[in-house]
Amino acid sequence: MTRKHTDIHGLNCPNCALTLERAIATLRGVRGARVEFETETVSVEYDPAAVSLERIDLRIRSATCESECFDMSAPDRAFGKIDRESGIAQTPSNHSDGCCQIVVDGDW
Repeated sequence: MTRKHTDIHGLNCPNCALTLERAIATLRGVRGARVEFETETVSVEYDPAAVSLERIDLRIRSATCESECFDMSAPDRAFGKIDRESGIAQTPSNHSDGCCQIVVDGDW
């Protein structure tokens, strides 16, 4: 097994981070995946004989979140729904292709 870690950006909500984590983990050859919403990082433990980094990268870029998403990175947090746990105002996402547009920043 090999472990890799990289930076991503474009996560706007924790729902998308969880959805992405699950999508990566379902790939054959992936033993575990961890997506950190707060730091926008991905860590993957995988078998390079069973799955390539290119396949994992493609899964990250093509993942979509079907749940109701809120843009937690909105510059003006005065509008939108208030997250009761965090107290942060959230604004519904305006992305037409899903909540988040995830891009891999770092090198594997």
